[in-house]
Parts: sequence; C-alpha cells; structure tokens
Amino acid sequence: MQDSTTSVAAQAGQRWRGAMAHELNNVLGVIRGNTELVLADSDDPSLVQTCAQDILQACDTLTQLSWCLQATGRRILFRPEPTPVAAWSRSLTHDTDQHRFPPLAVELEPDVPNTVDIDGDQLRTALQHVMADGRSAGATTARLHLSRAEDSLVLTFEDDRRHAPGTIGPRGELTLSAFTAVVESIGGSPVRTGWTPNRWNLHTRFPLGGAAAPRPTPSARPAQPRVLVVDDEPAVGRMVQRVLERAGHIVEVFADPIDALDRLRAHPSDFDVALLDIMMPSLTGPELLSAMRRSGIEVPVVFMTGAAPADTEVFDARSVLSKPFTHLQLLDALDRAHGS
Repeated sequence: MQDSTTSVAAQAGQRWRGAMAHELNNVLGVIRGNTELVLADSDDPSLVQTCAQDILQACDTLTQLSWCLQATGRRILFRPEPTPVAAWSRSLTHDTDQHRFPPLAVELEPDVPNTVDIDGDQLRTALQHVMADGRSAGATTARLHLSRAEDSLVLTFEDDRRHAPGTIGPRGELTLSAFTAVVESIGGSPVRTGWTPNRWNLHTRFPLGGAAAPRPTPSARPAQPRVLVVDDEPAVGRMVQRVLERAGHIVEVFADPIDALDRLRAHPSDFDVALLDIMMPSLTGPELLSAMRRSGIEVPVVFMTGAAPADTEVFDARSVLSKPFTHLQLLDALDRAHGS
C-alpha cells in the first residue's frame, strides 16, 4: 500500500511540475486579467458579466488542480519571475489614481537595470499600504526614487505626511513594521527611515545579479499595433483581446494555430505583432513561428507561456510573457516588439 501511495504521489508530482504548472498559470492569467478589467471599468455591465463568468470557470479549474496537488503530499514553492522595472513603476502610478493615494512622482536613474529579481507584486502591495498610511496622515504628494549603488537597487520613498518630525504615529509604526517584514522576506535590506523638512522617507536595498543590464533610454511610444493573438485556451484569448481592444489595438484571436497561419499567409501585412502561446496541441508557438518565417512572414512575435520561460533568441521572438502577466506587462511587451 505504501509503495502504491508513493507511486501515485510521484506521478502527481511530475504532472504538477509539467502540465499542471502550465494549466495553473493559464488559470491565474485569466483571473488576474479579468479582475483588472473589472476594476478598471466596473460601469460596463456586459464586461462585468463576461469577466465574472470566466473567473468562476477558472475557479472551478483551480479546485481540480488543488485536488491533484493534494495527492502529491508536498509543499510547492514558487519563484517569482524577474520584475520589469519600468512597467512596475508605471503600475504604482496607476495605483495612485485607482486608490486615490497622494500623487506619486517616480524617478528612475539611467543606471537602474531593466529587470530585477525581486517579487514585484509583494513589494507593490507593501508600498500601497505605505501610501495609504501617508494619505491617512495628511500627505498630499509622494515620491519614489530608484537608483543603483554597485550591486544593489536602492529604493527611496518619501511623502509629506503631517505628523510631528520624528514620529509617524501608532498606525504608521504598524504599517512600517509590515513593510519591513515584506522587504526582508523578498531579500531586501533592513528599512531605514528619516525626516527632512516637511518630508518623511524610507530607504532599502535589494541585491542585483551581476549580469543585470542597464535600463534602455525610453523612446517615443509607437502607434498602436494590429495584433494577432493565438492561444488554444479560449478564456486566455478573450481576456487578452479585451485588454488590447480597450487600449486601442485592433485584435484578431485564433484558438487554432493552423487557422492563424492560413490567415497570415493570405494577408501577411494585416498585422504588426503576433502574440503566440508556446504550448498548443496542434502546432506549438515555436513551430508556428518557424512556419511563418518559411512563408516569408516577418511579423514580430511575442510568446506567452504558462511553463518555464524560454530562450527568446532560439525562437527569433522579441520577448516571452510568463503567465499570469499584468495588463501593463502585456502592453509593454507589444510596444517593445512593435517599436524595435
């Protein structure tokens, strides 16, 4: 009996690391994408209804995945993907409007890397709590400054909260304690705080890998591209289409990569960028790209994947989006592919 149980657990573990991990990231991508859409435009009843249906269906899928995970008897640890600094900082400025925080000025020094190996989602949430505390303390402006000091990313945040210099009050102390715990849990240094005239500030550092590349100089945003989306999971395709169309893009979605290839061969100039899922049953994303290139179709390609990130250079792609990705990460990847 023990041997049988061990065998089942081993098989389930292998499935989790392969197909189940891919499915989980697909489901999380649907939930995250549709939730962001509803939060951004909750006044559209039809949008709310269709997004809610997809979220409920995704929750059912998560339940099934949870049952499979329990069979492994193991604890699964997730390592976050590298955080794109520019897109992450833009998401913070978006938070200020959505949550009515004090206006946030974000400053990125030229030597800040393009990506950093930290959990950007946890850090973003922690900073949201700091900004909310500043709002409660009467802050009207805030500033986030990112710079590089040797092998570290230096983060400095400040606002003009109205507590007496040297004190931030009981609530502020609790918020700072929670922020410090998050920072240290994702590899940051102990948080230092201080006061300048009428400004409260905090500082921390995150170690950088030796291979971090300098952040490129921002260029003018290219015109909105016409996008071909190919993903065998209909819910993912619908979510991506909603995001892109609301950003002003012209979008066509295909669940069958062979149909998408026929469409491209018939009218190769109709699209500026192709967004392709990597793992599809009839034709994988790299196989579809290879067929496109053999047919003389030079449309730039961005891959999506729920599995481990792939080497984009091998596939002649501009970038790989790991599911679940945010709206800003999606739009940023398409901008870079279209503008390069």
